[in-house]
Amino acid sequence: MHNDALNTFLTVARCGGFHAAAEQLHITQAAVSARIRSLENQLDVSLFERGPGGSQLSEAGKYLLPYAEQMQTTWQQVSRDLKERFTDHIALRLGAQMSIWEQRLIDWVIWIETEHGKLPMTLDFDYHRDMNQAVQNRLVDVAISHRPGKESNLISYPLPSERLILLARRACHFNDPDLPRFIDFDFGEDYHREVNAALPDSQRLHVFSGNSAMGLRYIMANGGMSYYPLRLAQQYLESKQLHPVENAPDIALPCYLTYHRDNPHKGLIEEMIQAYFNPPH
Repeated sequence: MHNDALNTFLTVARCGGFHAAAEQLHITQAAVSARIRSLENQLDVSLFERGPGGSQLSEAGKYLLPYAEQMQTTWQQVSRDLKERFTDHIALRLGAQMSIWEQRLIDWVIWIETEHGKLPMTLDFDYHRDMNQAVQNRLVDVAISHRPGKESNLISYPLPSERLILLARRACHFNDPDLPRFIDFDFGEDYHREVNAALPDSQRLHVFSGNSAMGLRYIMANGGMSYYPLRLAQQYLESKQLHPVENAPDIALPCYLTYHRDNPHKGLIEEMIQAYFNPPH
């Protein structure tokens, strides 16, 4: 239930009409009507009886009134307590666009907690969203993506490239005429350019968006081959469940960490980037 709708309900009940409530809330009467209608639709009841003398609470509205007052009081108390308790705390929102970088982000978060304590953090993994645009729109503070931010108010820090190797469920050579089926991913323009150069005649069986874990599960269960990050596949190589395709070219996927130039936590973000990704020797 949206707080604005609940507050509007209480204001109409106190004022006795939609017009008076609109004046008190400094919104249009149409907006008041829309909020009340939305609340009534959610609850599937009529909350007011409208007449020439104004709007009176219906029986359902009278029943809701004490609960709504208590909910508003609780919300005000919680909001006040949160501001007082956490105003001086830092809450970071971190994002990664592709699943091959989830582990990088998680490793960094663990390091941050070790070095800076248990900071409140939100982790956002999205295979389709443009994470640089998410930084631009301030939906996340820091994002890992396959390309640098183009906007002048974004700062992109280049990270070491991600090495992808061609792995298969069975041992094989890159020049074999009967190579396993190729499982493709959507890892950006650089990835597609290098894959097309390495496998110009390959037929893409499936595209698993940016979800490399899902593609790996498919290969483990049904065979095939795909370009996969070496560090994430190491355990499968050691156990001989996967095999590097002999003589196949590797792919180097660029990686950038992007943040907003005027982020309020810019100093801390840059300190953590330098300390973790570029430690002094």
